[in-house]
Order: sequence, then structure tokens, then C-alpha cells
Amino acid sequence: MSNINGVSNSPVVTVPRASAPSITPAPTNHLKTSTSEGLVFLLRTSFEKFSDPSEPGVISRESLAKKAYSPEGNSDSIYESQLAREVLERNRLFEQLDGFGEHKQDGKITQESLGAFEAKENGRFSTMNDKEIGRYFFDNFNDFRYLDPLSESYREELGVPTLESAATSSTSGSEKKMFARELLGRPELLEQLGLGYRSARVTRGDVEQALPTIK
Repeated sequence: MSNINGVSNSPVVTVPRASAPSITPAPTNHLKTSTSEGLVFLLRTSFEKFSDPSEPGVISRESLAKKAYSPEGNSDSIYESQLAREVLERNRLFEQLDGFGEHKQDGKITQESLGAFEAKENGRFSTMNDKEIGRYFFDNFNDFRYLDPLSESYREELGVPTLESAATSSTSGSEKKMFARELLGRPELLEQLGLGYRSARVTRGDVEQALPTIK
């Protein structure tokens, strides 16, 4: 319908545009940037989640593959699947681990296998006693503090996530990685240093106070 001037008086109908379907981005796999030594550390600290149900105390190639290529579910299972895949697909890493321990090249790895691999990779730190490790931590505390992934407001402190970052990051220096893996592999020492639980944070002064109690 038009008015006397020929202008239409019909209401304008706006047709809503169909919204594009939302796409959930795939979770970032940070493990791809971890070193082989960092992957071994993560595998050892979560050993039971990857062990073979038919043979307790052992991670077999089959149990790792089942975890690696099973349908992904919640965030925990996605992370475990990614870790298992990285260990299997990283250049002969599973075969290297299978070469340590009492039974070599049998398609199975044990805590002993992982520990022997780490001892070799952790160099001189694996031969230090707890007091020496604690002293090194105190002397080099600030080097690790600057790696803290948390807010800058915590810059005087560090916690277990900082050490884990140092142990697994491909950007950390080799000595930092070796030391962090060795310290994280000593839960009793971590507790003595005030890092007995994941959310704990300590200052250099806290470490200094703990040193005399470490045997």
C-alpha cells in the first residue's frame, strides 16, 4: 500500500539471520612442546592411571595404546589420552623406557624403568642427598621464581606448578629441568620444604628456615 507520494506504508519486516553454529575449539595439547624427559616425569607421577589391569605394577604397550586411542571424555581423560599418545608416538620413547629395568625390551615398563631413565637424565642431581638438593634449591631459588606461571603478585613465592613447568617445558634450561624433576621425585623432601601439597607456596626465606631440619 502506498501513500499519495508513492511511498509505501507497509511495515518493514526484518528477517533474522540464522546464527552460525558454535564450534568448540579442540583443547590445546601442551604436551607436544614437552621434552621426552618431561613426558616420562608426568607418566611416572600418574603411573597407576596407565598401568595394565591384568598386570598390576606394569604399563604395557597395550594398556598405553588403549588409553591413547580410546574415545575422549572429560578433561582428565583427554589429558591422559594425549599423554599416552605422546609417549607412544614420540621418537622411540617407549622403546627407550623398555630398555631400562630388570626385564628389557619385553613391551612393558615399570616404575623401576622410569626411575632408571630419570636417574640417567637427571645427571648429578640423582646422586645428591636431600640436604644437598635443598641447598641447591635455596641457592637457585630466584632462577625458578621467574618461571612462575601464576600472577606477578606472587613473585616472591613459588609452588609445585612452577617446578612442574621447569621440569616439562622445552624452554627451560637443561639444568633447571634436571633439578626440578629430581626434586619433584622426592615427595618427603617437598614436604620438609613446605611444598607437601600442590597449592602450597614458599619464599626463599621459608626454604632457608627448612634447611637445618633436612637430613
